[in-house]
Amino acid sequence: MLTSATNVGTNAERSLKGCEKYSGLVKLSQAGKQNWTSRFFVDYLTLTPAKLDIQGFCGLPYLDASKTEHPVVVVVVVHVVVVHVVDVVVVVVAVVVVVVVVAVVVVVVVAAAAVVVVVIAVVVEVVVVVVVLLLLLIIIIIIIILIIIIMMMMMMMMMMMMMMMMMMMMMKLICIAPYPYKTAQSA
Repeated sequence: MLTSATNVGTNAERSLKGCEKYSGLVKLSQAGKQNWTSRFFVDYLTLTPAKLDIQGFCGLPYLDASKTEHPVVVVVVVHVVVVHVVDVVVVVVAVVVVVVVVAVVVVVVVAAAAVVVVVIAVVVEVVVVVVVLLLLLIIIIIIIILIIIIMMMMMMMMMMMMMMMMMMMMMKLICIAPYPYKTAQSA
């Protein structure tokens, strides 16, 4: 992927001299000036599908070394911007995901709590209704029993009164019957 300086030729040698001031970013190996060793260069080659040589990194092909400053700066700036933008996007996405997950968890917990509260309220209402109905049933049963007892007592009193009246009538008949017999016998 990376070519040597001997294969590139004179233009590459001039570009190499122009790139020496970027030694902090782009370094040249000492083994016959064979390869570029730079994180920015490797990343740039990774991001750029086109075939690049040593000269093509510092500038466009067949440009002088004096005109190669801006392409290198552009490459480095683009690389740094891309890296930082990706980092920011990753952080933002992570924060958004965490916020969404927390929001979903909160909504689920609140919904579950609301459902539990509604279920408890429904159960309490059902229990209250059942207790009230039972109390009403008990009161109705007691009233019916009292009515039956009162009616039975009234019937018993009426029967006793009727029996007393019958006994009194019988006593009157018994007391009245002998007198005509005596008067007739005496006569």
